[in-house]
Amino acid sequence: MNESLLQTWGRLKTPKEGSYSTETIPRTNVCIFKDHLGSMGLLLSGVRPPHRTPRLENISFTMKEEKHLVQGDRVTKLRDCLEVNLGAGFDPELMLRILEAMQRRSKDTHYSSEILIEVIHDVLEMFRRPPKLPTKEEVIGAWGEMEVLRMLVSRATSHRDRMRIISGWEASGSGRDIIDLRFQTPLGRIAIEVKTSTSSRSHHINGMGQVTVPENYARGFLASILIREGDSSMGRSAAEVLTELKRAATGSGDEQDEYLRKLEERVQLRGQACMDDRYFFFIGDPSLRLIDMDDVPRPTVQDNISEVEWVADVSMTDYESAREIDTVFASISGEPQP
Repeated sequence: MNESLLQTWGRLKTPKEGSYSTETIPRTNVCIFKDHLGSMGLLLSGVRPPHRTPRLENISFTMKEEKHLVQGDRVTKLRDCLEVNLGAGFDPELMLRILEAMQRRSKDTHYSSEILIEVIHDVLEMFRRPPKLPTKEEVIGAWGEMEVLRMLVSRATSHRDRMRIISGWEASGSGRDIIDLRFQTPLGRIAIEVKTSTSSRSHHINGMGQVTVPENYARGFLASILIREGDSSMGRSAAEVLTELKRAATGSGDEQDEYLRKLEERVQLRGQACMDDRYFFFIGDPSLRLIDMDDVPRPTVQDNISEVEWVADVSMTDYESAREIDTVFASISGEPQP
């Protein structure tokens, strides 16, 4: 950008209500627009959707397949646009100074959506309090869930099946789900609650809903995983398991991008424990047991008690054979059924 964003912003007149003042930064794919309240908008054209966008109070991000840019009597049609809108409470000049970092970071004047998000993310990190580190127990739980996903994704042979598997993690979409994994399979809908421990097969159950087969589901399982803590030479951190999941992105560029966006979305729902690199774990053989939800030990609850939590020891509970586990996992992963 030979001309600064601030200089361009300063030339824009405040328009009438319902209109926008627009200016294109010469020889770039960047447009700036101003509304009647003096709020700022930024448009990057010819870009791919970013893998992730931060959730911010005064900034919103929207991908537009097509955008018509009106400048006087001239109308320019732009494709594949990332539109950034700032709320009235945000100081446009502060954002413009932040975005000028794009020109220092990128040699190319066709700026990508990732460069834009990266700059905004870095600035936010400067002012954000360090997040509270997850507990070891939280990391163990995330490690086990991602390990089951890794097992399933590694068996999938198509982009569609990989997307279906990742989409089944924290499947409520708006927040944490009571059950970790939900899948549509040729055997019917299958729900799996993953419980992981380093000492014994005693697992904390957060309510009856975690071990109750959901309505309209054919099967429900508690996946009990026994792991051991090690070090970097004989184990993997949660961050490393997440990296393995990312490496499963195959296919065309668009397919890889779609997979990575969905995975990032689910990681954000699941939380910081997925990215932890402090603890290392390894699994023995056999480590995984699939236990029918109906067989999970549970307390007797009186009619006047609506919900309970308890610790269930499933070490002596019946579990599926290795052959049955293979059948269930093959069904989830989209492998042809015999």
